[in-house]
Amino acid sequence: MNTTLCAVGLALALTASSAWAQDQAAIEHRNAQARFDEGLTLANRGQYEEARVKFVQAYAVLKAPDVLYNLAVSEKKSAHPVESMRHFRTLVLDPRSPADLVGRSKKFMDDLGKLTAHVTVHAPDGADILVDGEVVTRAPTAQPVDVLAGRRVFAIHLSGNEATRDISLSNGESTDLTLVFPGGPPTTTTTSANTSPTTDRATANLPVRAPTPQVQVNNAPKWIAGGTLAAVGVAGLVLGGVFFGLNQRAKSDAETLASSGSCTSLSCTDLADARDRQATFKTLSAVTVIAGSAAVAAGAAILIWPPSSQKMQSTGGLRLTPCMGGTAFEIMGAF
Repeated sequence: MNTTLCAVGLALALTASSAWAQDQAAIEHRNAQARFDEGLTLANRGQYEEARVKFVQAYAVLKAPDVLYNLAVSEKKSAHPVESMRHFRTLVLDPRSPADLVGRSKKFMDDLGKLTAHVTVHAPDGADILVDGEVVTRAPTAQPVDVLAGRRVFAIHLSGNEATRDISLSNGESTDLTLVFPGGPPTTTTTSANTSPTTDRATANLPVRAPTPQVQVNNAPKWIAGGTLAAVGVAGLVLGGVFFGLNQRAKSDAETLASSGSCTSLSCTDLADARDRQATFKTLSAVTVIAGSAAVAAGAAILIWPPSSQKMQSTGGLRLTPCMGGTAFEIMGAF
């Protein structure tokens, strides 16, 4: 009996935890969208350093190309050329990136390429590549490592092995660097070509545009959580009915023993046992009915109530997207 009750309680707890996790994910998404909107407002005011922080927070959750574009633009305008260049490279390589963003990013990269140095590192596969003690990528890499001009310390780490090299670089310089572990075991090195994009000219004051507020809502977890919770609730109600029936039987047994005249004292073992069973089943019936009713109600609420992320989608066929340019603010519409 106790095992059954514990199993019902565990199922209720696990299902409630699943529903809570879904809601937490929706809250995180909503908060990230709010950080992005705050960053866009700051960028429109020319407060690019503050906007950069907001976009970093938003991109950590949303991982959208449009958010990354805003982050990279803000980094460029707030004197973070290396971070900006690296993020533009990531955007250009992302197959989800729209063609217009890729084109704008390449123009920015042409400008940023003159403010940074670029090192194509050849190293054993799987080795971490570090610049001035910071891990920036892992070999093999098809993209050059962007760094500030000056004296830089490159290093590779793999399985306890380490190799370092100091080099001096100038703005706009591109070079190759091969790093191997001294005296180490033979390793495989993949040579990657420098595929950094180039463009005809740099364009200043490109627009910082908001991402299209479209959220792909996966309803499968919602139906699974809601349906499971409702099913567990129904099982709880059925179990409550069973306990109620057992309670009535124990009550009838106690009344029969008490009315027979042969067992009227509480010290009578049969009568005491019947009354104990009656009290136990009465309690179990009340607990399972209450828990089952709550589970059914919670499951129904999950199934009926729309997810928080769905509320952020456009409610009509018209979609308006604000764009910030160098000197103007415009609205883009799409049907």
